[in-house]
Amino acid sequence: MTMNDQAGNRGENAAKELLLADLSHLQDSFWKNEETGEKRVTFFITLVTAAITALVAIGKDGVQYDFSKEFLLYFAFSSLLVVGLVTLFRLIKRNEVTDGYKRDMRNIRKRFQDYYDDRGVLFGYAPFSPQDKTRPSELRKFGGLAYTVSAMNSLISAAFAALVLSSRSSKPTLTVASTAAAFVAAFLIQAAYVRAREKQSRGDFFQSYFTHAGGVVVRYDKSGEPRFLIVSAKKIPEHWVLPKGHITPGEDLERTAVREVWEEAGVVASVIGPLGESRFRMEAEEVITQFFLLEHIDQQESPENRAKRWCTCEEGMQLLTFQDARNLLRKAGAAAQRHSRPFSRETR
Repeated sequence: MTMNDQAGNRGENAAKELLLADLSHLQDSFWKNEETGEKRVTFFITLVTAAITALVAIGKDGVQYDFSKEFLLYFAFSSLLVVGLVTLFRLIKRNEVTDGYKRDMRNIRKRFQDYYDDRGVLFGYAPFSPQDKTRPSELRKFGGLAYTVSAMNSLISAAFAALVLSSRSSKPTLTVASTAAAFVAAFLIQAAYVRAREKQSRGDFFQSYFTHAGGVVVRYDKSGEPRFLIVSAKKIPEHWVLPKGHITPGEDLERTAVREVWEEAGVVASVIGPLGESRFRMEAEEVITQFFLLEHIDQQESPENRAKRWCTCEEGMQLLTFQDARNLLRKAGAAAQRHSRPFSRETR
């Protein structure tokens, strides 16, 4: 082993240790942030319970209702509402910070997979990716802590409205209806605000920095051996490449990969999972491509009239022109061997 090889190994080990250390730090910060939000809600619930208990005790002391009691009730409900709104805003911020931690941990895991998982052991491992790939910005489920605080704030607002109306109206029906309307209106306003902030945060969480997407398509022959798709380059037909192309505005990465495979090779395929990325500069443009491992479904003639070949991993390594494509094919080969399952479709 030469000195350059030893230096390269030390650099790789140092980079790996840095990624693992950053991941551990982010995990600790993530859980501390979650616990902080829960403590805020617990404090708010305790405060509201104590205030209501005190107000009930004052109301039962036998003293006739007077201005001082009315002022105390106004002050108590106003103070609780202010604290409740502050708690709600802090929970929304906590959720945004949580999304940031998830995004950073996802990026570290992806970087680790791209550079240190040549055998495909971690293929398909994406703990913070949405289960429904067609809805990458799926919001949190209704009923979380932010909605719990919103409901409590709405109850306080309704109690405040009831207090105002009961002292100025002699119609109980109107008071009850107005109180219910105040609760519903307050909750809907807060829920809409929480939803809007979540959409913004989740949009940032799944925002892509990729310019292109592509696919490594696999199918299995009669003996169960994987074959991989390569196509001729558009500008230089003598070059063999992996299908890829620009991401259309509003199109997600998976759909771009499937579309490009069809346009360049005439192959219909479905996404199995993310495979890795490649980076290079073409004139003034930096091309950053997310590649996916795709499963062959059907094929026709290429709409772009490109040549295509189905080859083994070893053959593809010899034919592909660029090193980053060979690295992706090597990873696809390892993933296909490790995660292969019997398919009814055979090589044509």
